[in-house]
Amino acid sequence: MDRPHLRLSAADFDAFLDRAGRSSARAELRARALTWARGVVERLAELGMGVEASATHAHTLLSPTDGLRVFFWRDTGARAELERLIDHKKTLAAALAGPANDQKHALLALTIDAARVEVSFEVHPAAWVDARNLRARLAEPDGVLELTGALEGLPEEFAIGLASGMLRRPALEARAEQIRELVVRSATDQTPVWVGWSVPRNVAVRHSAQLDELLEGAIVALGPVYKVVTWAPDNDLLVVGREWEAQRAARERAREERDRDWPRRKREPRAKAKKVSVEEREPKSIKRAAVAAPAKRSELRLSASGHRRPKITRPALRPSLRAMVSRGSVTDLDPTGTIGKGSRVQVLSGPFVGREGTVQELDGKGFAKVLLGLLATRVPLTDLVAAGGKARSLATSHRKPTIR
Repeated sequence: MDRPHLRLSAADFDAFLDRAGRSSARAELRARALTWARGVVERLAELGMGVEASATHAHTLLSPTDGLRVFFWRDTGARAELERLIDHKKTLAAALAGPANDQKHALLALTIDAARVEVSFEVHPAAWVDARNLRARLAEPDGVLELTGALEGLPEEFAIGLASGMLRRPALEARAEQIRELVVRSATDQTPVWVGWSVPRNVAVRHSAQLDELLEGAIVALGPVYKVVTWAPDNDLLVVGREWEAQRAARERAREERDRDWPRRKREPRAKAKKVSVEEREPKSIKRAAVAAPAKRSELRLSASGHRRPKITRPALRPSLRAMVSRGSVTDLDPTGTIGKGSRVQVLSGPFVGREGTVQELDGKGFAKVLLGLLATRVPLTDLVAAGGKARSLATSHRKPTIR
């Protein structure tokens, strides 16, 4: 069965030029985008990522007009689990609730405004659990390698920086110190850390027919970054779960002791509270510092039993060939055909499974650089097969991100 089409047109972008009188056009685009997003949710589920899609009309940082944001974030069950872990802090749990509060969670997003369409992974400083999880990952060598490895798996047109447009550079070239600088600047400016790909409206309209699958594949390609950064029970660098379990056990012990001691305390008169001198009182500033102090690095690296926490690996991106054939994404193949520079190939696995492209380079290490219309990405030769038809190139005015 064919997937729903997004098929962006000039009218879709124009819907955000004039706020008055275009509400019906924006509503129609929102409904169409949410229908298209179901396919993305299914693809992410294949990677073991339980997410759900929501949409909102909101102001975009890079445009003076409003835009449509379709974002993929923790599903209802995962959000409830996170809120349960921190329910001893009622105000924070309440702040995380509600589908309109998308800044409280790391997310994947499709954004459309009058000037562009873009896909992104974002972590706002207000998503304090995910932001702290990211900082903890950057504090240890293994975590840095996992994160930079996920970034290196992105197509070369993807950039990393701030959602405001500042400090952006190619994601493939990002290093640990640069990412740490982004995290610090993000907290200072209250702007999300951003990893993504932006397509100008004129390019998007010109290549509208092929853009649907490319945007879907681009969001799926960001899945490993989301998986590595976002807090989850199996990616708990903050020991949130163990801290919560320890606090719950302590509360239960205190309750049992209080219940056991209740008959005696009921008979005895209440003792007067001891007076504390001014010199003995702890300044509020010290108390606040103690609350805000981050966990020690040893606590981040080790579990409660003293063993090193399990390593998080990138999710497998290899759906079965039978599944690809069933949904019609594998067609007109030549398994006996040789693959060289200029060959027309089809991708058999990964975010861009089923897409046809042209081989631009062979690196001699078992990988090929494949041009998939507006994107160029490295694909293992074992995940490519020669496609029928002559090699052909696709002219595009889209360029790699520039360093600002």
